[in-house]
Amino acid sequence: MPPKKAIAILNKLLVDARILPGEPWDSPTRSRWRDTARGALEQAVVSDSLLESFDRTQGMAFNADSTDEEMRKIMNANLAEMTAVLQSAIDQLNWQLEDGEPSEKTIGLPRSGVSVFISHSSKDATLAEALIDLLRSALGLPANEIRCSSVDGYRLPVGVNTERKLREEVNAAKVVIGLVTPSSLASSYVMFELGARWGASLFLAPLLAGVTPNELSGPLALLNVLSADNESQLHQLLEDVSTKLAVQLPNAASYVRHLSAVKQLAMRQPAAPSVPASQVEKPGQAQSNLVLTNVYLGTLYLLGDIWSRTVPDDITAPVPKYQAIWAEIKNAAKEGETVGPANKIRAELVINYGGRDEEHTPLPWIDEYFNTVNLQFGDVRYVVLGVGRRTAHDLGDWRVVINHRDFNDSSPGVSRMDYERELLQRPHAQLRLKLSQNSLGPSQTRPDSSSMRPARNRRMQILDQARWPA
Repeated sequence: MPPKKAIAILNKLLVDARILPGEPWDSPTRSRWRDTARGALEQAVVSDSLLESFDRTQGMAFNADSTDEEMRKIMNANLAEMTAVLQSAIDQLNWQLEDGEPSEKTIGLPRSGVSVFISHSSKDATLAEALIDLLRSALGLPANEIRCSSVDGYRLPVGVNTERKLREEVNAAKVVIGLVTPSSLASSYVMFELGARWGASLFLAPLLAGVTPNELSGPLALLNVLSADNESQLHQLLEDVSTKLAVQLPNAASYVRHLSAVKQLAMRQPAAPSVPASQVEKPGQAQSNLVLTNVYLGTLYLLGDIWSRTVPDDITAPVPKYQAIWAEIKNAAKEGETVGPANKIRAELVINYGGRDEEHTPLPWIDEYFNTVNLQFGDVRYVVLGVGRRTAHDLGDWRVVINHRDFNDSSPGVSRMDYERELLQRPHAQLRLKLSQNSLGPSQTRPDSSSMRPARNRRMQILDQARWPA
């Protein structure tokens, strides 16, 4: 973003911030302003230290019995720190203008200089390396214009913040090729990269290996895909990428050897496990049977905007971790009946405070970028019920997390999640989980209360009095 435009946006945010001190501490207006300010700083090309300073302002310390007024004062103190960071960013941008504003030719080019970003699982490094060889031989790309984090010579620079750099490059690159394999489908980080790229409406080329198009879900299912084991489709990939990069393809004889290598490696990819024929049902003949099988209290990691129970081996930078409560949902067998798939399932947490229901929807699913999931017969998914915002083991400051990203909408929504009302502010809270089928079929609410495991807290027994629908 040009410095002048960034300065104008940040100044407007400072003006808008003047009304926030009078807002309730948990006002959505505060959350929207904070997320907009964070996004503006990212786009303004300010220093990493300013972004880190802004993120540090989110920390809070308070007691479970704090009043709304006390909470509002805490939030206003945080707001003052955030506006100070914005003012520092404006000063930094003004210094850039004094040194000479970038020319029109440089504005809009990727900050990192990466033209092609290959999103992949580290388990597919050999195939990714063959794809790099093909791209370089066919398109004449230098090594510094390709990012492939698992292949030597194309990794991230030493010492950079891995998560932030990948987030920057996946949106800045002119071309993102998603290497979709059984391993990458199981990688929350790959799905995050591809989902972020799709959500920004930028050029994305999914390339399948060991996966068929009908195995895709979410945003990938909406895109035209190419197969790496098909020679003609590999040629199309090169033509489409060359067009996007404004590079002329040479005679195919100069790169056909590398194309053949990619094809052979793709053909050796193990296929994703298939569903037994006995479990495949005709549409409309079988209903799903969604069951709540467990509730857990433990540690979750925040990979970008995706909650995960583990950290991938190829992520070496520190990853935020939080105490969390999550529920295990299974599309389970039902005696005497055939069980069918459950598609586009959205989760909602209903909290009853003193006889009054508060609905929080849609909740995030673990290892999923979007807020709806599909469950074939036998599938298990995990939905986040609450997160302790503090990274320490102190179980205070529990929040409900809301994920706005819905791939069924024409605009995917915000790029970040909201943290809603603190769970510990109200005593005797009763929780129940609702699962609904988004735009397809009737509501599904069939959790099994007998298998619920309460998550205890020395301040409050969060789930001890939970009510789950029968």
